[in-house]
Amino acid sequence: MLRIIQPAELFDNIKIENLPEILIIFQDDAWLISVLKKSEFMRLLKPVILLFFLSLPVFGLNDPQKKTAGIIVESSLPPRYKSGLADSATAAAQAYFTHLNDEYFKLKPAELAEPLKVYLSLTLADARGLIGNHGYLAEAGDAFYVPSINAAYAYLKENADDRISWDGLFMPVAEYYVHKRFASAPMWFKYGLTTSLSKNVQINDSELVLSGLCPKESLILLGEVEKETRLTVKKLFVTRDEVFGRNEETPGDINDISERGSWKIGKPFSRLLFCWLYKTGNLKQYIINVYKKGCKLEVLEDTVSTTQGKINMDLTKFIKDDCAAMANLAKAEQADGLEQKEALLAETIDLIPDHWQARIALARLYYKSGRKSQCRQILEPLLIRDDKLFYFTAAKLTAACLYDNGDYTDALEYYQKLWERSKFYPYKYQIAYKIANCNNYLDKPKEAAKWYAEFLDLNWFTEGDTKTTEYAGKYVETFGECKAADERTY
Repeated sequence: MLRIIQPAELFDNIKIENLPEILIIFQDDAWLISVLKKSEFMRLLKPVILLFFLSLPVFGLNDPQKKTAGIIVESSLPPRYKSGLADSATAAAQAYFTHLNDEYFKLKPAELAEPLKVYLSLTLADARGLIGNHGYLAEAGDAFYVPSINAAYAYLKENADDRISWDGLFMPVAEYYVHKRFASAPMWFKYGLTTSLSKNVQINDSELVLSGLCPKESLILLGEVEKETRLTVKKLFVTRDEVFGRNEETPGDINDISERGSWKIGKPFSRLLFCWLYKTGNLKQYIINVYKKGCKLEVLEDTVSTTQGKINMDLTKFIKDDCAAMANLAKAEQADGLEQKEALLAETIDLIPDHWQARIALARLYYKSGRKSQCRQILEPLLIRDDKLFYFTAAKLTAACLYDNGDYTDALEYYQKLWERSKFYPYKYQIAYKIANCNNYLDKPKEAAKWYAEFLDLNWFTEGDTKTTEYAGKYVETFGECKAADERTY
């Protein structure tokens, strides 16, 4: 149990002999300054806020399921998801919660005294159903935070056929923070900030990277610039919530923000602003300034030290440069022919050689078409930076090329590196399986059996992997006696 005690009340209400042996000390109700033994606490002279625990595991020092103060994840996933998916999702939610507060919102300990409860469902439909079962109405959209009960309703798939994504998990957590700091802000601000901080982001223990606009949004905005549509940031600040929140497909002029119209590009344009602020290094300061001074156009101008006219020019240039590259990804997805897809992605890389999304997309195209050497070649610049989050995807594709070519020694090295970085990867059971296979082919049956057991423990997609599951089970049972078997024969 967590208690917050003001310094003046400390000695009146608590007997010193009843204090725990470990004390966590905060100064000015804000930042952690030290962790002390009880004897050392007696020598403190400055005013402090003391947070102490009747049971340390509740704080999370000893409990692996509660590693982050301020958030509790309750899984509604089927039991088979527990070992793999539910644990990865919980770890990702906890790390994301901490990153957001440390980097962007900086809520004080007292503001986090009531933990955010996250109800985790498998699909969007499941999340909506759970909200209804709890007696609340799920509004349009895909971020479900209910302020009255301080609860977030998260999901891992848009529908039963989609791959797992953390977007539906991160969005309601971001909405929680935005509500805490900016409950009365206009809808465009809350939408743009929430989605920019939660959609397509990459995360590990030490880093949170915002990926910017998605290819579809980039294509929409680039199309407006190519049509010479006049885009002005002032429109965001004068757009009423009821207009911004209307369906983007509502008929009307593209820039019509009258009472009967709808601003069709309002949502991607609001996200564009926050992505531009992030790219220029001004996002954190803008969040601070809006919290202190309000959501006004002049606050934005002061943050970036320029006029709205120059901001409009910079946003247009941002669309032509950064969004053009992402738009090419959308065009490549929509293209029918393989050659056209390849040309669009290669053009993007020629324009921006370090555009990792384009390199990954082109590498996948090469891999699917059987050009493994070209796949590895296009990924080489990404493998140099193993401290970057894009390394994981690049290494996974490289390992697949090596594995398919029978180079199990080098493939195993990459898969082991991937395993070390797979804490937040929902499909980590697949990595365990590949490590097991590589050891099997390298005639290391005991090591292979260990990793097949790991695979069986983590595999949550049992209905789709029946053959591999059966194979791994037989291997573990015989402890390597069937080591000559090849899982590709099933």
